[in-house]
Amino acid sequence: MTEQAELYDCIIIGAGPAGLAAALYASRDRLKTLVLEKFYPGGQINNTDRIENYPGIERIDGPALVEQMQKQAINFGTQIKTGSEATALKKPRDSNIEISCDKTKYIARAVILAPGSDYRKLGIPGEEEFRSAGAGVSYCGTCDGPFFKGKSVVAVGGGNTALEETLHLTNFAKTVTIIHRRDEFRATRILTEELLAKANEP
Repeated sequence: MTEQAELYDCIIIGAGPAGLAAALYASRDRLKTLVLEKFYPGGQINNTDRIENYPGIERIDGPALVEQMQKQAINFGTQIKTGSEATALKKPRDSNIEISCDKTKYIARAVILAPGSDYRKLGIPGEEEFRSAGAGVSYCGTCDGPFFKGKSVVAVGGGNTALEETLHLTNFAKTVTIIHRRDEFRATRILTEELLAKANEP
């Protein structure tokens, strides 16, 4: 006899900030809520070592904010399952939605997709070849900064993430050169000013 999959009011796919916020609202409204996360909660925000624009919090790093968001959602009854990659969604005739994760199936009255974002690649020769940690190409300066201690580094991009990562790399690298395809950075003024001030340091 096949075991009946547990029914949830709401299943959220992805435990980044958007997924955790959705879980908080759903579970606080007394909905039986499950979050399925392929890797670990937080996603790319875990790579941020400084958040200063989150209302109500003067300054916090990414992992600490994720921990607070998890606790808040869990306190209202949210269940979070990590290592659970949703591979298929199916809606049978009974109007509930079936989610497949490897050999496990879940049933939900509603599903929220919050898969997050991925790093943008350059698509240039040698990029894939040198991707492994410490080999030369990194998509996370916050994670891999120590690998570049005393080295000359090139950072590519002009948005908030690029400038944040570049500023972090200055704590390790001998020199950091930033390449951007536009005449001006797209990042916030405060980050741009901080970067330019760093560039003018002796």
